[in-house]
Amino acid sequence: MGRGMMGWSPIGYGFGWIPMLVSPLMSLVFIGLIVLGAYYLVSGRGITEPSRDRSIEFLRERFVKGEINEEQFSEYYC
Repeated sequence: MGRGMMGWSPIGYGFGWIPMLVSPLMSLVFIGLIVLGAYYLVSGRGITEPSRDRSIEFLRERFVKGEINEEQFSEYYC
């Protein structure tokens, strides 16, 4: 036998142990990312509402309740 795959080589019998360690770790990382993504989709944390200006809603509520008149509403709103 020569120095091929099944024979002796100067660095031992090859790097067969590296794929044996890296492959399961990469599989676990991949599965973890899938689980994390599913969690964010189900919990609603991944989807956020665009920020809204609550002050305009508050102004409209005050106008509807009669706390401010139309002139004050248009003064603040415009």
